[in-house]
Amino acid sequence: MRRSCKIVLTITATTIFASAALCAAGPIIFPPASSFDRGRPLTLTATAGEKPEWISLFFRTTATAEFAARPMETDQAGGYAATLRGDELNADRLEYYLAFKIQGQIRYLPEDVPARFYSASPSA
Repeated sequence: MRRSCKIVLTITATTIFASAALCAAGPIIFPPASSFDRGRPLTLTATAGEKPEWISLFFRTTATAEFAARPMETDQAGGYAATLRGDELNADRLEYYLAFKIQGQIRYLPEDVPARFYSASPSA
């Protein structure tokens, strides 16, 4: 049975690039950023058409080998948000992915985690 879910993730940064993806649970709109401002906070927000049990952002930089997890907290608009601190973004590359649980099933963006992650580099 095909289940539907909708996650919209907006990256607040100097440069935003949008793309569409499909997850196994249904359509997902996710505009990943390809760049970030080194040393400045980066806030990521998500909205879900169906309330997830949880949403977490996993991230690492070239300075760290392991992914760190950041739960996305409910924001004032009824969506979800997580902020990476500026001191966490003093590197040459950021890799990240989103994990969420809806209807008892865990899903990932991009879908093929751990074979691929979203990545961003510092702005010029």
